[in-house]
Amino acid sequence: MNNWHSETMNRFKTLRYKDWDCNVQVTRYANGQAALVLVSREGGELIAKASTCCNIDLKEDETAIKVWTENEGMLEALVSAGVVEDTGARVECGWSEAPIVKILDFDELIDNN
Repeated sequence: MNNWHSETMNRFKTLRYKDWDCNVQVTRYANGQAALVLVSREGGELIAKASTCCNIDLKEDETAIKVWTENEGMLEALVSAGVVEDTGARVECGWSEAPIVKILDFDELIDNN
């Protein structure tokens, strides 16, 4: 399945997460780490913050995925849609563990604005 889309020079991938058809936005946290956000394909409203900011050194194209509480199933959805690849590494985030992922096609997806 090809889930690439382009609108006004921005490239993004799409996926189905729970009951929503989403666009995946790749941005950055204030500390420079990559961040993944899911927004509705229909109205553009925020559906989920897929990643979580951890105080660890990551490669430019890596991030930690929030997989607890309301984000249960997030990692599986992102992997299935070809957005990320699970590195197998895990990091402690508060009371939980977050998987570290490589964002596929990072250079094409990152919003450098």
